[in-house]
Amino acid sequence: MSTKQKDKFRSVLDNYISIDNGDEIQFDRPLTELGLDSVAVIQLMIDIEMTFDVVFPDELLSAETFETAGSLWAVVESLMNSTSDYQQDETT
Repeated sequence: MSTKQKDKFRSVLDNYISIDNGDEIQFDRPLTELGLDSVAVIQLMIDIEMTFDVVFPDELLSAETFETAGSLWAVVESLMNSTSDYQQDETT
């Protein structure tokens, strides 16, 4: 996935977590340590779905998905790849 997409992900995530100005998001740090609570998870999920034109299936609505920025990014990347594969199949 492109750096542009990952930067967009970081930008969305920045709205929901607390990090010092200028600090990078640590992709292996638990999001709960960065201030993400259960209400923010729902809002973040909706924001990600709208930003990346993806839908989280029920089986991915788990603590593991939203454990770290890295785990969440991996899921988003997978969903984007699935969507683009589906769109390619539709055009062929």
